[in-house]
Amino acid sequence: MSQLAALTRQIGQTSPDTSNTLTTDSGPSRDAALDSTDIAAMLDAAKDPYHGLDPPTSSVLENQPSIVDRGLLSELEAERLVTTFQRDFVPKFPFVLIAHGETAARLRDREPFLFLCIVAATMGSAHPLRKTITEEIMKHVTLRFVEGSERNLELLRGLLIHSAWYSYPAEKYHPRLLLLIQFCVSTLYDLELHKKPSLNSDEQRALLVRTEIKYMEIRLEELALREELWLAEPASAVRTTMLMGIIHRSKELIQTITNLSVSEIAQMTITTSARICATVGYMSTAVLTLLNLSTGLTNSAREAQVQAVVDAADYPNLVTELASALETKFEGMSAADKEMDVVGSLCSKMRLLARCYPYQIRAIVGSAPSQDARQDTSMMVVHANEAAMTPQVWPSIYGDMSDIFPVDDMQWDSLLSNFTGFS
Repeated sequence: MSQLAALTRQIGQTSPDTSNTLTTDSGPSRDAALDSTDIAAMLDAAKDPYHGLDPPTSSVLENQPSIVDRGLLSELEAERLVTTFQRDFVPKFPFVLIAHGETAARLRDREPFLFLCIVAATMGSAHPLRKTITEEIMKHVTLRFVEGSERNLELLRGLLIHSAWYSYPAEKYHPRLLLLIQFCVSTLYDLELHKKPSLNSDEQRALLVRTEIKYMEIRLEELALREELWLAEPASAVRTTMLMGIIHRSKELIQTITNLSVSEIAQMTITTSARICATVGYMSTAVLTLLNLSTGLTNSAREAQVQAVVDAADYPNLVTELASALETKFEGMSAADKEMDVVGSLCSKMRLLARCYPYQIRAIVGSAPSQDARQDTSMMVVHANEAAMTPQVWPSIYGDMSDIFPVDDMQWDSLLSNFTGFS
């Protein structure tokens, strides 16, 4: 900028007669004699902080045949899915609205990516086209976002929908979901929605992703679970109250989800799934923490507290019922296909967690307290070398699954991380 300013001043100070005598040879004298057109171009370039080609204004997949054009989805089914999204899904996550009276035909012609993401969200986990539609979405992400460097409101709104109802494929540590969310955030900034003085309705709603989808976990007084914060008084009344609060609120949240209708379970967002995971993980941790804190009590007082905590949680029943409710999404699907779904893979881990939990209880208290008389009173078989040490055993809630599942602390922590680490 200093050099350009000096050159500008020099050109301005040079008289016509003097300029005619300047040499045209190469070298420093030629640099000083740049004509005004070159200077103007350099000054214009200096005003623009960017370099390279302008971003594309059209799509690399423009005018490509849609999934309806290719016969994968009928016109009637496409219209039904778009209508379902408008009626049932938008109220759950109103960051993307579809105009009243909008048709699937107009939507897929004008905004094909948004149409695809709506179809993926509404078609359901057991739909035979789910894998195909997901691959089509990722084709748009790859060719338009990554290779074509496209940035527009259609892509952002589509990604918001796809991320909100993401379910397939389920991957450890959720790399694809995190990538899509990062695209949402970066696109907001690329479009400079955070700087615009006035936003239209679609832009305003899209901008709200910034607060709702960036972090997907719930904290239910989780500070009470952090041992390092309670070294001076591990069993303080404040902490035990917080731990019981976690148990009661977790139970209420799980029961709320369990009591949802089948259609509402199918409409759950990824944020709700994250809350469920955190709740399932933190609740069991709160129970075990309270039981560990009871070791300093007298036998009678400890027995009463253990019984109260275990009864209040009713954890194996609670988690098993939750898994059964969530699995209504996967009717008719194979076990392998269910495991490829985020919620499906969590359901199998919930059932495993419910089987391992009694063993963790018994490891702390020596023998598990009896549960509410309303539960199944059949007794679980224990290993022969444990029978003498644990005369009172956990009642079975698993039908013909007659054995609890013993795991060590490391395996238990690893299993729990599937839930508390979901973010």
